[in-house]
Amino acid sequence: MRIQPIFVTFASVLSGWVPISTAQEDSPMEADFLRATRQVESGDRYNAPPGRNGELGAYQFRRQVWRRYTRAPFSAARTRLADRIAARHYAWIRERLEAAGFSPSFWNIAAAWNSGVRAVCSGRIPRSTRDYATRVENLASEEAGARRSLALRLPDALAGRLRTAALVSGVASP
Repeated sequence: MRIQPIFVTFASVLSGWVPISTAQEDSPMEADFLRATRQVESGDRYNAPPGRNGELGAYQFRRQVWRRYTRAPFSAARTRLADRIAARHYAWIRERLEAAGFSPSFWNIAAAWNSGVRAVCSGRIPRSTRDYATRVENLASEEAGARRSLALRLPDALAGRLRTAALVSGVASP
C-alpha cells in the first residue's frame, strides 16, 4: 500500500518531523485535486510526453497558462516546480468560479482546468471535458475518503504508539 504524501505530512507534524508551516501550505481539498489531476493528465509522471497541442509535464500545462504564473522556462513544467504552478492555477480557477457564483467542486474545477472557466460558466462543456472532470472528481474523492479514513484511525494508532513508547521507557501508561 502506497502512503500518500499528505498522510506523511500530517503524521510528520504530529511527531515533530517537519515544521508545521510546511504541512499547511495547501488545503487537503487542493492536494486531493492536484494529485488526481496529475494522475489523469500524465499518470503522475513529471516527464510525461508532450500533449498533442504541446502541453508539458505532470499537469500538461499549455505554454500560455505556464506564463501566467512564472517566468521560468516552459521546459520546467516537467519538474517539481509544476506543483507550485498548479497550486496557483487551482487557486485562480477557484476564485474565478466563486466570483461567478459557481461551486468550486472537484468537478467544476476539473472542467475549468480542461476547458476554461468561461466554458463552465456558460455551460458549454465538451463531452471530452465532462468525461475528464468525472475522472478527476472520482480520483480526488477517493483521495479525500482515504485521508478521512486515516484521520479517523490515526488517533488510535498514535495512542497505541504512545502506550508502546511508555512500556519501552518503563513509564506507566495512563
